Amino acid sequence: MRIGLSLAAIVNPGGIGRYVRLLARALPRQFPEHTYIAYIPSFRERKVRDALAREGVEGWEPKIVPGSNRWTYETRGLPAALRNDPPDVHHGPDYLAPKAPCPVCITVHDIAFRLHPRGMALKSRLLFRFLAPGGIARAAKSGTVFCDSASTLSDLRRLRWLGPEDGRVVPLACEDEFREAVPEDELLAFLDGRGLSRGYTLYVGPIEHRKNLATLVDAYQLVGQVLKRRGPTTPLLLAAGPLGAGGNRLKKGLEKSGGGLFHYLGYLRRDEIRALYAGCAVFCYPSRYEGFGLPPLEAMCAGKAVIAANASSLPEVVGEAGILVDPDDVQGWSQAILRCLTDEKHRHERETASRERSRLFSVERMCGEVMAGYESAVNR
Repeated sequence: MRIGLSLAAIVNPGGIGRYVRLLARALPRQFPEHTYIAYIPSFRERKVRDALAREGVEGWEPKIVPGSNRWTYETRGLPAALRNDPPDVHHGPDYLAPKAPCPVCITVHDIAFRLHPRGMALKSRLLFRFLAPGGIARAAKSGTVFCDSASTLSDLRRLRWLGPEDGRVVPLACEDEFREAVPEDELLAFLDGRGLSRGYTLYVGPIEHRKNLATLVDAYQLVGQVLKRRGPTTPLLLAAGPLGAGGNRLKKGLEKSGGGLFHYLGYLRRDEIRALYAGCAVFCYPSRYEGFGLPPLEAMCAGKAVIAANASSLPEVVGEAGILVDPDDVQGWSQAILRCLTDEKHRHERETASRERSRLFSVERMCGEVMAGYESAVNR
């Protein structure tokens, strides 16, 4: 097969960019018998090439597609490129699938742009709101619609963007390095460089309203009140990730209400995030809505106890290995965190369960299921 993949989102720092980078790196290695064509928007060419080199991506034939922005790339440049030389199947890995003479596949990670637009930049919100429904319909008709979770697939069917028989769930994966132990000297250098000690509680992800960090901070205030009666120090609640829409104001509010326990570390590199996981006692993810939830999976791969909101896709990711709490239950969050911080046996049981659960989510499985979707599209 000649397989086309749009690389417009490969430069994104979040989970969608990582998904595209993993596909681009792993597909040619896992399935070398196929031909791979990378469609690169001209307005991002340099950044895309830098990302390909940084991630060690090989085996792709690059095609530069004209476009001064994402809208013109998706609506004019990419459709023209596909008409001029159509591959056997084309994959839009970031919500959008252009008009094309070949079968098209699309990956829908979530529909936050419809259900939680407050946390998204206006340009992206409008782009997906106007173009995603048509792309989903085209992929359902001619190819395959991939969803990161059954929760997202259910959302698409509920909105009637997909029929009851359309779509397939392909769970995400994270880089294998999250399963590797962080060397002790690297961990100590990271912690010492930031004045941190082991045993903190951790959140990783964007700072935005749908992540529900206010509930987590309120719960941690209760944890701090209990721990102060038991000893002289209370572990910090740390957060790392980009500032989403309205994130700076939200961060300041969390720091003010956190009573000195909440600390925001900013956006960190992947090696720094690995060290951050290695040093934590428990990982918390109180988000109200997710299409998948990569940070909880990363924490499980690192062998950490995970507490997550019992909402949207998160139960699919953490399963019985994690501790699920209603996103609005401040008392429930405080009790779950306190037990993980103070009950060593319980915490170790959760850590073992996390490692075992994480093995269900591999890059090989993800790419294998994506390839099966390509084959299904071509055979249709």
